[in-house]
Amino acid sequence: MPAVKSSVFTATLSTPDYLQPKKSPSLAQAPERPKLLSVSADAEDHSVLQRMLSGQGLLVAAVSSCREALDFLSREKACVIFCESSTKDGSWRDLLFPISTAAEAPPLVVTSRLADDYLWSEVLNLGGWDVLAKPFRQQEVLYVVDSAWTHKANPVNRTQVAGAA
Repeated sequence: MPAVKSSVFTATLSTPDYLQPKKSPSLAQAPERPKLLSVSADAEDHSVLQRMLSGQGLLVAAVSSCREALDFLSREKACVIFCESSTKDGSWRDLLFPISTAAEAPPLVVTSRLADDYLWSEVLNLGGWDVLAKPFRQQEVLYVVDSAWTHKANPVNRTQVAGAA
């Protein structure tokens, strides 16, 4: 499969209003149109996320590797990052550690066909936001994006630790 070049998708779907997911109040109040960065070598991941998020006022920026993601983030901001657990040039950890030192680090959501409790625990303990299983389910994607965006817009001084009560 050819490498996916960096691009930004915009919604052009004409789904009836009653079938559109309701816009997140927190995303709707954003001063500019926020971008979700999708890091995956699978072009289908990018297009599925774009379809699912088309009613949320988000742009989906698509890259295929950690290096491309870091290059993108050096030029532009992302409100949330969805990163495949393993990319052609590394893993989600190779993206998490460089971005975690930034003052306004976007929440990182790890995606995987093999999402399990071990991966979820590891992601949370190392500072990631969440794990989503693939294939994506729209309700889960919308919930994770909204909760990550809300947390980013209204940070709370606490640390998430998997398994802590």
